[in-house]
Amino acid sequence: ILSGLVGSEMCIRDSKKTIDDAVVVLDKLVYTEQGKAIMQEFKQARGKYVASFGMVGKLVADNRKEEARQMMLAETLPALDVVQSIVARLTAVQKKMVEQRGTVAAGHIDAAIQMMMVLGVLAAVGGIALAYWITHSITRPLHEAVKIAQTVAAGDLTSVCLLYTSPSPRDQRG
Repeated sequence: ILSGLVGSEMCIRDSKKTIDDAVVVLDKLVYTEQGKAIMQEFKQARGKYVASFGMVGKLVADNRKEEARQMMLAETLPALDVVQSIVARLTAVQKKMVEQRGTVAAGHIDAAIQMMMVLGVLAAVGGIALAYWITHSITRPLHEAVKIAQTVAAGDLTSVCLLYTSPSPRDQRG
């Protein structure tokens, strides 16, 4: 029985250390005034619970089990209920903040999608306009040359041929 009690005490001590470390981390992460106030309330309530739980452990170790049971029911469990209700409030505050941030993020995502769609349409329209301009700049002189060739083929040698000069004589007209 004594070895089981020592093992339980070690387990409780380890759990308390883990929770203490988690509270330190959580305390650094909570940054709103409301959250800080709740954390302060949590620390105080947890302190009362831990003290009561420690007293119950001492009473059990002293083989005063009935007193331990009465203290557990009258003080320790109600203190635990207070701690749990505070944790629930902190959770609700954090959940509300996450939902608000999620709504803001969703708005940013929607705006980015709209911007990408507008830029995509503008790029497509610009690409079509550029393709039309390039195609027209190539085919217009060719159409004029075909007209002149047809006129000459019809026997009219009075057609005037305007030459378009380009900076590079290597294009299709050069």
